[in-house]
Amino acid sequence: MRSNIRQNRRHLIAGTFGRLTVFKDSSKRTPGGHVIWLCVCSCGNPNIKEVSTKNLTSGSTKSCGCLQKESVTTHGCTGTRIYGIWVNMKARCYSRKSKYYENYGARGIKVCPPWLNNFLTFKSWALRNGYQDNLTIDRINNDGNYEPSNCQWLTKSENSKKARRDRKIERIIKIIKIINVKILKSGGHGLYDNRPPKIKKTPYPPSSIETAPGGGYGLK
Repeated sequence: MRSNIRQNRRHLIAGTFGRLTVFKDSSKRTPGGHVIWLCVCSCGNPNIKEVSTKNLTSGSTKSCGCLQKESVTTHGCTGTRIYGIWVNMKARCYSRKSKYYENYGARGIKVCPPWLNNFLTFKSWALRNGYQDNLTIDRINNDGNYEPSNCQWLTKSENSKKARRDRKIERIIKIIKIINVKILKSGGHGLYDNRPPKIKKTPYPPSSIETAPGGGYGLK
């Protein structure tokens, strides 16, 4: 039993958990009996971080505290218009509480991982591609995702015109689909159907058929 405990203690040494690397058992224990480990952080902080087995293995502690500081102070853009665009873009796609979710997330629209996980990546793309405070983000393909190849910046009036045009195109496509269904059900060919028309074979009476040379049949 004691050998198993010693083995369990040793197995975390040299293990990496987020930015922390375990290097020694501190000989301290939590009130619940968990080992408290001595760890170093990859951020370069020279101070030793003491973390319990439970906090390391559950992922609740991943750094010396630098990750939390970075999440708050890295970009300093909280409250800016472009930060709001990023937050709202994610909410439309992933928050069922958003009033726009039905037109985005419910339709399968997503935010590409580099933008979803990092505001600075999104901000960098935006500034390189013409972002201004009077512009709004627009998806070129209305059925596509939020990603660099499918997004552009438009004024509100340009965006409204494009939205009306997209809705008109969608209505036309729906009408074409309805017409196709009706035509196909009636035995005809759908619109834009490039298949050659079926040739109706005329049944000839037996008296008009004679044996052809070679064993075949020919018309009289």
